Amino acid sequence: MPKLPWKQIMDASQVGLNLVISTFIGGLIGYFVDRHFHTIPWFTLLFFFAGMTAGFREVLRYIRRKDEEEEKGKGKKHGKKGL
Repeated sequence: MPKLPWKQIMDASQVGLNLVISTFIGGLIGYFVDRHFHTIPWFTLLFFFAGMTAGFREVLRYIRRKDEEEEKGKGKKHGKKGL
């Protein structure tokens, strides 16, 4: 059964929001740590890149999950059992 257009839009927006929000939160945490220890910009940069890495990791997990769902769906169409 094909996905509804709104479901595809929500999936795409989830990926984008996940990347942006994790990057923003990482930078924000780093900023407050820097203010506390008076080390601007080191922790801001560190946590910014850590947040970005976490966001990309989630994007890759999402892509892998969708690929597995697609493969499982193809297996059912061709009479193969999914693992």
